[in-house]
Amino acid sequence: LGTSGVQQLALLATAPALETLVLDLGYNRVGDFGAQALAEFRHHSRLQDLSIYLTRTGVGDAGASALGTLKDTSNLQKLNLNLWGNELGTVAAEGLATLSKAPLLHTLTLDLGNNHLTDPGAQALMVFKDSPSLHTLTLNLEDNDCCTDGYTLRTHIS
Repeated sequence: LGTSGVQQLALLATAPALETLVLDLGYNRVGDFGAQALAEFRHHSRLQDLSIYLTRTGVGDAGASALGTLKDTSNLQKLNLNLWGNELGTVAAEGLATLSKAPLLHTLTLDLGNNHLTDPGAQALMVFKDSPSLHTLTLNLEDNDCCTDGYTLRTHIS
């Protein structure tokens, strides 16, 4: 499955009654253009629960930053983005940090393990502590170039 296939799957955003979507595209050739197409889900007004698995799909900073625009999905309450094993750096972390501005998002899981995040990238993700609606945050930063021992951080925000 390549970028054109992912672009076709992104048309699921036009399903009028869709409230929950789980899309596993792991180990496909999604790349930045495919991730940018998936970011179009932000235009789906009924979507409340979204999980996108992009394990080892060639997504880089531009694609991950585009996924940060999912903050504009008007009813999104739960988001799970698995970007394990890609080429993400500080720019990607900064783009994903904009998810902290999602008005209704109360549960967020970001799996950013096995990428190229450094301490500035991890620091950019600290904006989630000030997110007004976020109750549960799970960040996986294992096997990156930050956080000394590559730990998994689970934080419950009340």
